[in-house]
Amino acid sequence: MDRNDGGVKGTGGSRRGYDSSRRRQQASQTRERVMDVALARFLSDGFAATTITSIAAGADTSPDTIYKSFGGKAGLVRALCERGLLGQGSVPAEERSDHLQETEPDPRRLMHELGRLTSEVAPRVGPLMLLLNTAGDTDRELAALRQEIDDLRLMGAAGPDAWMRKARGR
Repeated sequence: MDRNDGGVKGTGGSRRGYDSSRRRQQASQTRERVMDVALARFLSDGFAATTITSIAAGADTSPDTIYKSFGGKAGLVRALCERGLLGQGSVPAEERSDHLQETEPDPRRLMHELGRLTSEVAPRVGPLMLLLNTAGDTDRELAALRQEIDDLRLMGAAGPDAWMRKARGR
């Protein structure tokens, strides 16, 4: 094609920019669909019995897409845990927890709100922790993920305790 002033001939010299928003939206929808199918399969069939091929078929995508996006079954479980820990809404639960611990002066209100956040996240993460506890006994990647999450929980659990000691002047 002949070029004219940086554009394609017959277009008045202007180029239309590439807009990838639709592609990103489709990729995000595929990712969510894969994660939903994986969660259902892991919880119903178990980690070992669930295959990437069965997840791909259920999510109407290719196994290659799953491997490229998640790296395999352990990567899927990691992504599911991360999604669960976000909680509901536009602000991740961890950020809301940190904000509460930094700004809430009333210990009772703080404990109430932290309990609310826990009840929001627990149903999303609890079943995955059970999966990690059983599958982590035979899969090294899941054992490492289980340890990582346990370590994060212990660090997070120290937050309210440290805040309470500070509030009491100790």
